[in-house]
Amino acid sequence: MIKVSIILPVFNAEKYLRISIASILKQTFDNFELIIINDGSTDSTIHIIYSFQDKRIRVINKEENEGYVKALNEGLKIANGEFIARLDADDSSHPDRLQKQVQFLEYNKEYGLVGSYVIDFEGNPILNSFLDSVQLKLEFLFKNPFVHSSIMFRKELIRMYEFKYDEFLTYAEDYKLWFEISKVSELAIIPYVLTKYRKHESQVSYKFKETQKKRFQQINIEIWEHYLGRVLSDIEKDILIYKTINSSCVIKLLNEFTYKLNSEESVEYFQKRFINEYVVLRKFERFRIFRVSGLSFLTKFFYMLNLKRL
Repeated sequence: MIKVSIILPVFNAEKYLRISIASILKQTFDNFELIIINDGSTDSTIHIIYSFQDKRIRVINKEENEGYVKALNEGLKIANGEFIARLDADDSSHPDRLQKQVQFLEYNKEYGLVGSYVIDFEGNPILNSFLDSVQLKLEFLFKNPFVHSSIMFRKELIRMYEFKYDEFLTYAEDYKLWFEISKVSELAIIPYVLTKYRKHESQVSYKFKETQKKRFQQINIEIWEHYLGRVLSDIEKDILIYKTINSSCVIKLLNEFTYKLNSEESVEYFQKRFINEYVVLRKFERFRIFRVSGLSFLTKFFYMLNLKRL
């Protein structure tokens, strides 16, 4: 039985594809299939793919470009592995990536999804902070806590809950899928640099930055409403999306969410995270040096909001 299916959709990826494929074929863990979906490429992508002679490679060759998310969902359908890993054509995996992630999932049955630390190709950290499952689930309120090319998850969850990438949320489709998985499973980021992420002007986060931002905001509001169990008001949406100042509404929102949490650990993390996000994005950098012993996070937050009026 195949243990891991790596899904690699490609479209006109000739520039970096060879490095990406080679990084998988050099894995220390060898029980895998590499599913490469050539989504109607018109450059030399297909020739690069066929230049690799390895029986673990499965090629799906489409004559027309149907889109990145459709290719991902096709990969989910045909994957034979117990676990599914992801890699984009401009990124690469450390030789021990599959081994470490498989080992984690095999020894931690309650975890359905695992990521890793990530660096860019110059060695700069992209993601290097350890968070436990509780913290990761709260992180969805503020950002996507995972890098797509670093992910491995259980195929059983896809089958059992009929999960897939949302084709109406292209450029933020992974954010939504990881959150759906978080509702039924624990999450982890293991503290090893197992993925290299390439930054360049032709990647999605550059070419479709504004569209990606809007889709993120749409999903983010859905996540807040899920946790709160109600529809957000327009004022609350403006606070979360645009970081507008409305002291009474902000405090009401923060208090309401805090009340929903069931542990001191999650309350403390959420309050810190909320205050940090709110203050930093409003560019109140001078307030970050404010420290008063004995004051609660909420008291400090009240103080920071009031300082704006001075």
